[in-house]
Amino acid sequence: MEEKLNEMEQAGIITRTSTPYSSPLTFTLKKDGSIRVLLDARSINKKMVAETEKPPIQLDVLNSFHGANYITTIDLNNAYFQIPINKDGRKYTGFTFNGKSYVYNVLPQGLKTSVGSFSRAMNLILGPEVQEFCVNYLDDLAIITTGTLDKHLEHIDIVLSKLNKAGLTCNLQKCEFICKEIKMLGFIISTEGIKTDPDKIRAIQEFPAPKKIKQLRAFLGLCNFYRRFIPNYSESIIPLCELLKKGRKFQWSGKEQKAFDFIKQQFINTIQLHHPDFNKPYYLQTDCSGVGMAGVLYQIDDNNEMRILGYHSKALKGPELNWSVTEQEFYAVISCLKKFQTYLRGSKVIILTDHKALLFLNNMKLFNGRVTRWILYIEQFNYEVQHISGRRNIVADVLSRYPPDGDLIQEDKNNSLEIAYTESEPNIELIKKIKILISISITRFRVIGYY
Repeated sequence: MEEKLNEMEQAGIITRTSTPYSSPLTFTLKKDGSIRVLLDARSINKKMVAETEKPPIQLDVLNSFHGANYITTIDLNNAYFQIPINKDGRKYTGFTFNGKSYVYNVLPQGLKTSVGSFSRAMNLILGPEVQEFCVNYLDDLAIITTGTLDKHLEHIDIVLSKLNKAGLTCNLQKCEFICKEIKMLGFIISTEGIKTDPDKIRAIQEFPAPKKIKQLRAFLGLCNFYRRFIPNYSESIIPLCELLKKGRKFQWSGKEQKAFDFIKQQFINTIQLHHPDFNKPYYLQTDCSGVGMAGVLYQIDDNNEMRILGYHSKALKGPELNWSVTEQEFYAVISCLKKFQTYLRGSKVIILTDHKALLFLNNMKLFNGRVTRWILYIEQFNYEVQHISGRRNIVADVLSRYPPDGDLIQEDKNNSLEIAYTESEPNIELIKKIKILISISITRFRVIGYY
């Protein structure tokens, strides 16, 4: 940690100085074994004025690709650390390590104003003259040319020159030059048009064939949630409903498989993924079954109908299976936020969960590196956690129990002991009585201490 802070100080990211503000400091290990320093800015965020500037509207960004002949994407390296902070504001980013106080000279991740500040900085750096051929969404820049290859190379040179003038550097491993197709903002964008990313409906496409009655009931429960959109739904599921009759032996044959494939295809065709409405909040509904996790991102339109934006599902593996229920449920939230971060950064997102302990995220202690990393990551979002009953969490619950990349099926959640955090008003009368008893004890005994 000492070596990492010295490295950051030499790079000009932080400076040793006195400050009346000090946020908790911690760190996590990256995949390559190096250290990432993290600032727990939850307390300072509560006192900060919210940033009004937001990233550009995603629909406008996507519409900019119409008619493009060549596309180049540029990814900035440690993007936030390349944006300096006003000298008067640096004192609020202070932290202490081994008795030494530091402040950030650049924009740290985790501040509630980081997204808006970075967006404003990029607009100033690029300027209005490149808007005809360059669009940016935070640290993702796309250069679009509808003309010749020579013109496209000229546009690349202009953008790179502006970045170089501002002292910004790029991550070459994530840059893509002169392409016909790219992935951006959750879509596959090509010179011919925009396609939905297949990963968003992969959880439904690869839903496994039922092997038990309970698994069949789970699949039908998922389809029933959207049955009003599927034509002739009742007739199509007759072969599957026959297996649910009392006394009927569960035997999966070609007839049932054909009906299962037909319903699943109808289900996939019916559940259309919509473009987001940037004037409405996002809803992220998550669940974890102990074997898999899943989430659904959607919005509510003016007719009070759910507009699906994407699905996410994956199996728990290795040590993840031994995490506590709260950690698994929290992991489901973090995994979905990472999956849909291009939608959610800079926007209001309401996280819906049937695990009540997650309501206390703002007061949760930093128990270990894993939970610390998650808490500091979620602080980048303008989020609100709401509790919903399990019977209202149908889609996320079913997809979490049948992850496409998992071999195990869990019918019921494991029972585990948990400690929930609660808040209550102090009992003034009880406190007075305790103080009287303590004062009496001091006169009679040698008190070592009390808590």
